[in-house]
Amino acid sequence: MKLSLREKRNFYHELGRLIRAGRTFANGIDVMAENTHGNLRRFLRRLHAAALRGESVADAFVQQRPAVSEMEISILTASERAGRLDHACEQLSSYFGALENARAAVLKRSAYPAFVLHFGVFILAAPKLALGGTVVEYAKQTVGFLLMVYAAVTIVFALVKQLARAGESNAQIDAVLRALPIFGKLRRSFSLARFCATYEAQLGAGVNVLDALSSAAQAGRSGVITQSIDAALPQIRAGAQVGPLLQNSRAFPSSMTRAFRLAEETGELDQELQRLTHEFEQEALSRVETVSEWLPKIVYLLVVLYLAYQMIGIYQRTATEYGKLLDL
Repeated sequence: MKLSLREKRNFYHELGRLIRAGRTFANGIDVMAENTHGNLRRFLRRLHAAALRGESVADAFVQQRPAVSEMEISILTASERAGRLDHACEQLSSYFGALENARAAVLKRSAYPAFVLHFGVFILAAPKLALGGTVVEYAKQTVGFLLMVYAAVTIVFALVKQLARAGESNAQIDAVLRALPIFGKLRRSFSLARFCATYEAQLGAGVNVLDALSSAAQAGRSGVITQSIDAALPQIRAGAQVGPLLQNSRAFPSSMTRAFRLAEETGELDQELQRLTHEFEQEALSRVETVSEWLPKIVYLLVVLYLAYQMIGIYQRTATEYGKLLDL
């Protein structure tokens, strides 16, 4: 069972409103389930059943894996302990809303290149059909080619998804992904935003530093961050401060570790983590905007080059046929 970004955005927004209005978690979930359908309705029913069994909000969400990510579980768990569940819902709604808007922008800007590709493929194959080609040959040249394009795109996306998933636990793969132009920095920004948001929520709920860091590293979904935190935990357990240890790690940017150390010295770590979360989210969304602007342009350029190549091929074949006729 998987929920879309829009469903998660709306779910957390509505749940936060109901909780602020004084509804209990179980009652709020029951009210929301009345006007839903599909995966979201099943998800809500499972949450409601867990709540009726007397389980905590955190335990109810834990049972919904993989529909619920580690970041969501960590933030909701910490916020429930601190009595700030409505705040957590608002934060998560904003996060998933931003992701949904970014994805919609990419798809919207990719629509025109996709249209040009489909239109060009069918138009360029039309002369051959008009000159005596069969419908079967026309279908192979057009639909067959487009099916190969769909298959190639699907394979690429599947490989990228598998690599991204592997990078969540493997530091070497994550380091390679981070080194990619644009996409690497985008991945890092989102990981840092999730790390800071979860760490702030855990500390705000009174969770000890060791458990808070472990939860934040897990929510960050970055092998590099997890490796760095795991290496630092023994020293933190022995009494070392977190900031200096993070500063010695390449998993975190220097601007973040400097702010981290200063916040620890001044006792304002929770406020600084909120600021860093917002900063990294905005940085990530800015990079998404860049990708959504340039990726369709690159796709459009490739489509134009392909269509130009096909047109040159048509002209060459036509010239060859005319040459044969003149020789007769």
